[in-house]
Amino acid sequence: MPSPRKKPAKKSAPKKILSRISKNVNTNKAAKKLTGKSNAKKSVSKTASSKKSASTKSAAKKTIRKTTSTKPIPSKALSNEGSTGSSARTSAVRAFYIDALNDYVMERYEAYKNGEEFERDFIFDENETRSLTLANAPDAATEALEFYKSAIESKDIGSAKLFAASVDGKPTYAVYTTTDGDDGWLELYDEDGTLLGAARTYLELVAFGNLDDIRAMTETGDYPIDLSDRMTKTLWGK
Repeated sequence: MPSPRKKPAKKSAPKKILSRISKNVNTNKAAKKLTGKSNAKKSVSKTASSKKSASTKSAAKKTIRKTTSTKPIPSKALSNEGSTGSSARTSAVRAFYIDALNDYVMERYEAYKNGEEFERDFIFDENETRSLTLANAPDAATEALEFYKSAIESKDIGSAKLFAASVDGKPTYAVYTTTDGDDGWLELYDEDGTLLGAARTYLELVAFGNLDDIRAMTETGDYPIDLSDRMTKTLWGK
């Protein structure tokens, strides 16, 4: 009996083909690694870019806030701004003179409407006031009077006068300066020469501020921000 034939053994793939397959597999793996790294870098880059953009926007917002927050703050008539006296005393004296100026201007306006002469001076009769203040006024008040006489009266564009009035039982002194127009200046002093306020006026309106700034307006003719709407705020003509 003939012996059974052996099945031919499977031929293994040629070494060259195996080598190519191995190279392809390795190449694909390397490509995937590179792609992964590239994507990771892109992701990091996007994240960094996003953070940078957010940081830039935040910085821009801060800059805008900082820019818009520097608004000028209007002075308050009864605050202690521009005064070296106590807050309570300053408020009381300023309130007194603000009311006095309002009454004075409104009476003058009524006389003007009725075609009448208006002879009353600010606060008191001029002769009585001058005799009282010139004898007892502190140096600070008389020096203020001389300043406005030089800055306004000597130029023939207005007049400066010194007045006195008792507020809460204590003497106070006011240098009230007017021009040929409707504007003026008002400085208030306590009996010891303490400055209680320096202001720019427009008819009955009063805006207090820093003494040097207020006096500098005798040269420029400017007004504090509180009087920027003076034309519509005044009661004259209404």
